[in-house]
Amino acid sequence: MIDKLPTLKQGVRQMAGGNCLRPRPAPPGSRTISFTVPGPVRGKQSPRMTKTGHTYMPKQTVETMNLIKMAFCQAAPQWEPWEGVVKLFVVAWHIPPKSWPQWKQACVEDGYDACMKTPDCDNVLKAVCDALNKIAYHDDRQVVHVSASKRWGSKAKLDVSLTFEADKLAKRGDR
Repeated sequence: MIDKLPTLKQGVRQMAGGNCLRPRPAPPGSRTISFTVPGPVRGKQSPRMTKTGHTYMPKQTVETMNLIKMAFCQAAPQWEPWEGVVKLFVVAWHIPPKSWPQWKQACVEDGYDACMKTPDCDNVLKAVCDALNKIAYHDDRQVVHVSASKRWGSKAKLDVSLTFEADKLAKRGDR
């Protein structure tokens, strides 16, 4: 009976689930652009205020948003802001701490992806959506579907995939 129990490696693979956040194939007439932002993943921070009442964005947030803009522009040169529907898929990869025991490190290598490290997924999504305003699309209100996850990996990076679809209501004039 004990021989039939799954090994740690098999159990981790079952928990990882395989196809968690893979974007579905894009419908005809749409376009998908995927790009990777290297470096540690940072979410959008709240604006700060000086004693005189002047507001500003923290330096890390500005740098992160600029990296996202540059990565998109490299993936899609000559891109004009989209006017239709946008679907956004984001995967934030974090490096596991070196202080973890070997069995936990093995779980990461085998694909276990329960990463509860900061920043929160919603703050990462805000950074991506706001960075791509007026570059990938006119306004982030056009983003009608989002999917985000945080995973452990060998490199810290942010994988972003955008699917641009034509707005069917705009064609019919029902807006």
